[in-house]
Amino acid sequence: MVNFKNIDYFRKTDEKINTRIGGIVSLLSLITIVTLIYTQLVVFLTPIVKKGLFVETGVDVGSFVDMEMSIVFPRAPCEILDM
Repeated sequence: MVNFKNIDYFRKTDEKINTRIGGIVSLLSLITIVTLIYTQLVVFLTPIVKKGLFVETGVDVGSFVDMEMSIVFPRAPCEILDM
């Protein structure tokens, strides 16, 4: 069993006074801080992917919409690719 008196971060003014409750509070505080930092780091590093399709309604019937596409075929030789 861990001696909670040794991990008391909130010690009294006298260096010799350590309490078991203080050690438990210190340990719970440390676990809470680490958990909050970890969860915020995971949320920060997770990319937000939004999938959707937007149809422009202001285009006249019969007019064309310009589209640009960038497609990469990393293993295909240039000789077989042609537009």
